[in-house]
Amino acid sequence: SNTKQICEQLEQKVEQRERDNQLLSEYANELRVKLADPPEPPPRDRTADDLALERRMEEVGRQVGELSATVRAQEERERELVRSGEEDRAAMDALRRELGEKAAELDALSFQHSGLRK
Repeated sequence: SNTKQICEQLEQKVEQRERDNQLLSEYANELRVKLADPPEPPPRDRTADDLALERRMEEVGRQVGELSATVRAQEERERELVRSGEEDRAAMDALRRELGEKAAELDALSFQHSGLRK
């Protein structure tokens, strides 16, 4: 039951990360769309506001890149968690089989022992 709780907790963490990754991915995609191809303004002298806006757009672009990298890293961690959870489940299944075999051996030995005592 402890193992079952651990597996359930891992599954809950994976589900939460999937939701978090989806939200981050959607947010990053929204930012990409907004920054993709801004309409070209008519040629004019660049003002201080224009330069500030360009710097801000570069900063937002950098943040989008960082968010994308974070999403990719989260997705990789999620895949690793799923992989390790599957490995843990396989190990637990093997332990259960071994325990079942040992219990069967114990039952057989107990039966033999009770037969010898008579």
